[in-house]
Amino acid sequence: MKNNLKLCAATLCAAGLVTLLGACATSESSNAASAAPSVATAKADSKFCHKERLYTVGGEMVCNWAQTAADACRDNTQSSRLAQSAVTGAPSDVRRCESGQWLVQVTMK
Repeated sequence: MKNNLKLCAATLCAAGLVTLLGACATSESSNAASAAPSVATAKADSKFCHKERLYTVGGEMVCNWAQTAADACRDNTQSSRLAQSAVTGAPSDVRRCESGQWLVQVTMK
């Protein structure tokens, strides 16, 4: 019984390690093909930001808004405000950055 528990624990640890390594093995460059449709289909008047940084204040959405998903993932933009009345709808999930953070996208009117 004790050996069975050790074998089960070892199997679970190995499966978890494989899952983690698989997740870490993906990178921005290896996901370029899958990221391209998001960027290519995004309208020129779209804005992107980290979902975790998005909040609203008095009818404005505050976030690290960037012109492209790649720029938003690089996280080199300052927080800025967009009026909710200036976008066509609610922010929508687009994809994950290499860091694991979700990006959202809005389309300007």
